[in-house]
This record gives sequence, C-alpha cells and structure tokens, in this order.
Amino acid sequence: MIVDVSVHNGAINWAQAKAAGVEAALIRCGYGRDFAKYDDPRFKSNIEGALSVGIKVGVYLYSYAKDKAAAESEAQHAIRLCTPYKAKISLPIYYDVEEAGTEKGVKERALLFCDRLKAAGFVSGIYANEYWWNSYLPGIDNSKYSKWVAKWGNVKPQGDIDLWQYDAYGKVSGIGSGVDLDRAYGKVKEIIDGKEPKPQPKGEVEVLVDVLKKGSKGDQVFTVQSVLKALGYKGENGKVLALDKSFGGNTEYAVKNFQKAKGLTCDGIVGEATWNKLIKG
Repeated sequence: MIVDVSVHNGAINWAQAKAAGVEAALIRCGYGRDFAKYDDPRFKSNIEGALSVGIKVGVYLYSYAKDKAAAESEAQHAIRLCTPYKAKISLPIYYDVEEAGTEKGVKERALLFCDRLKAAGFVSGIYANEYWWNSYLPGIDNSKYSKWVAKWGNVKPQGDIDLWQYDAYGKVSGIGSGVDLDRAYGKVKEIIDGKEPKPQPKGEVEVLVDVLKKGSKGDQVFTVQSVLKALGYKGENGKVLALDKSFGGNTEYAVKNFQKAKGLTCDGIVGEATWNKLIKG
C-alpha cells in the first residue's frame, strides 16, 4: 500500500500504518516559494516517522509558481528541506502542479524544477491529474522525469507512468483522516519491491562535471549555492548565500568551509571531488 500525506492528515502513527500494510509514502515537504512559513509543519515528523519503521519515502512540493523565478525558488525550497534526508529518500521528489491559474507555461516550469532537483542529486518527477497531463504537460518522457498521475476510480491512466493516485478517501490504520492512496509501476515499483537501481560507480559525477571557481556563472553555480545553502553553509560574516548563479566571494568562502569539513583540498574550486561530495553526500 502506498499513501501520500501532508499536514492535512494530522498526526500519523507510522507504526500502525506500517502494520496495516503501508510500504511507501509520498510526503509533502512544503508549498510555494522558499520561505520557512511555507514548509509543511509535519514534514519532519512524517518523514522521520515513516523512515523509523522502514517505510520507503518520496517527497512532493505543491507549486504556486506562475513564472520561472518562482519555480527556481520552489526548487530551492525542496532542496533545502530534502537535503538532510538525501541518503534516505529512495523515491522521487515530485513537483505537484494543479493550482488554477498556473496552467500557462507550467510544462517549462515543471521541467526546470526537475532539472534543478536532478542537478542537486535527487531523482525528480511531476504530479498532476490526468487532464493536466493531457492538456498542459504532453510529451514529457517518463524515463527521464518520473510521472505521477491523479485519476480517482478503477481505470488506470493510459501511458507509461510510475505512480497512480486512485483514491482520495482511503482508510488506513494510524492515519486519522481520509488519505490519498496510490499504486506504483515501473521503476518506482521496483524500488518499493526492493529492486534498487544499480548505484553509480564511485568517482563519477552523473549530471555535472564542469569545474567551477570564482567568476563562474550559470545554472551549475546555482546548484552549488542551493546545496550549500541547504546544508547550512554561509558566506563571510555569516551572510546567507544568494542564489544568484554568480560564483563570488561568499560562494567561494562557503565552498572552502564545505571542503574543509569533508577533508577535501580547501581551494574554493568545485572540481570532480567536490561535486561528488556535494551531489552524493
């Protein structure tokens, strides 16, 4: 049994849920832009509770984005909250797109979110109902971005998908309110069934291999800044890192502190060794 939950489900007894047959849970980390007030108040207790009883977890963030800047911030929101659990999150991190008024440009923003999460070392995906998939998200490759479709009832959505949300009013012991129920397929089912994907060989960086240093600019710098910020690293004099895609003095300062903590050469340059530690932990 697979459930997806948020603060709206109240306090959950994960041991009871496990005993009732819950094998996996998709847990909302937050919604909207990267502000603490938009964190899901039960994300920490839910993910730690599920993990403590051996339930496999994935994550989702509810989107309100209407432009690329908001989507960038929402990606950072997910990265910040999920990075402390990176080694324990076995299912994808999904971008939940369903908010009325955000239809225009949603495909571009969803792909941006997924790319940012992938660059930060996570498996990423998109959640939407079947109408949104057909109308606003056509042609997205499920082999690259995990596809989670909402369609309540007994008729499975067409096409290649990883998750199907088929009920919004499920009854599960340990969860006090009606809860969303899901079925898994493809690679997500393989993970839940214990057939983990073959790990990448040590020493290889899957996504990003460019050497970055002071003066570098672009999306790869954004990834470095996002991960460092999520891990709590700051610039000189405790300055919070700006996610400005520009490798300046504060980013260099944070990189050096990260390298020092990880036993790497403390040169402020993000080469292969530093990439591996940033992305894989």
